[in-house]
Amino acid sequence: MGGWGFGAAGIPNGFWVGLSAVLVVVAIVLLATDYTGYGALLAVLALAAAVNLIP
Repeated sequence: MGGWGFGAAGIPNGFWVGLSAVLVVVAIVLLATDYTGYGALLAVLALAAAVNLIP
């Protein structure tokens, strides 16, 4: 197991998919209600969570 002792490798892919989906939905809602800073931040966090799905 590379990386951290527990880290991203120890968490199932389903968790990362779910987390990414939730973050994208909340980002879309925030962007639609003109909270552009928070919406953009959550979109970046969703992308960061989705990176863990790359094999």
